[in-house]
Amino acid sequence: MPTTTYIGETDFTQQQGVDQFIEGQGWSSTVPYRGSASQLNGFLAELLLLAGQFGGITALRITPDGPYVNVDVTYAQSPYNPAVNQDPISTVWTLHSSMNEVSALGIGKIQNGFIPILKGVRLKGLNEMKTDELAALKSEIELQAADTTRERFADNTMGAFLLALKLREETAFMVPSYVLKKTETVFVKTQLVASHTNVGKIHNYSDLTSAELSLPAAILVDPIRMSSAEIQGRKINWMKMPPEVDRITGGRYQIIQEYWSFNAFNPYIYDTVSSFNENTYNQVLYDFNK
Repeated sequence: MPTTTYIGETDFTQQQGVDQFIEGQGWSSTVPYRGSASQLNGFLAELLLLAGQFGGITALRITPDGPYVNVDVTYAQSPYNPAVNQDPISTVWTLHSSMNEVSALGIGKIQNGFIPILKGVRLKGLNEMKTDELAALKSEIELQAADTTRERFADNTMGAFLLALKLREETAFMVPSYVLKKTETVFVKTQLVASHTNVGKIHNYSDLTSAELSLPAAILVDPIRMSSAEIQGRKINWMKMPPEVDRITGGRYQIIQEYWSFNAFNPYIYDTVSSFNENTYNQVLYDFNK
């Protein structure tokens, strides 16, 4: 418990406390403080900063007494069950869902090829085509879009799909994505700091587990299956977002780190953590709009 005669810049003094045991909750210590009512707000602010060092505050009672005020504070830590000085107090991984807008030409099927439902022949994707094939396909799409009398692409061909997108002016689609979130709860005197290394860079799963050693143990997130999860026929890449630091109750803080999933990205715009390799990162190799 705080043992100084005065707490911070206030005139509050500590009185004799008492320890108690409650079944199912364990030991706690209740400590009374007394000081001027005019300095109560300052005292409470100082108290919250100190409380994290003593397991946090589980209860607080304020009793006015004329120009003075009595404050009874119950700490989670007592001499009978001293708090373990664990840093961080806890690390929790959670997984959330989101939606990302993706360019129509960046969709995995169009980039990588696919087998249409009504036709069992696989269509070649844009990133599998040679430069002259791409140029010819783009030119023909422009000609057919401008001239409704021109002979059309055969049904269930890549040209027919791309022409339909252009005529319907469908330039983007919403696709599902993951938001992976790590929350570390710490006391104010923690040795941990927010990590700014590789913010904004693309991580493959190997990069992610190298940076976040606690992730493989996050059973509920199921990182093993997540490592092979696919969206639109592509394995997931992860972008590290800027960290957040929030203050919570009991003089504690939370360091929050999020990773957002992408199933495709342009390597000329986004940097990768490891050396770029087509076999270890999934990416959009061809931009048909160029």
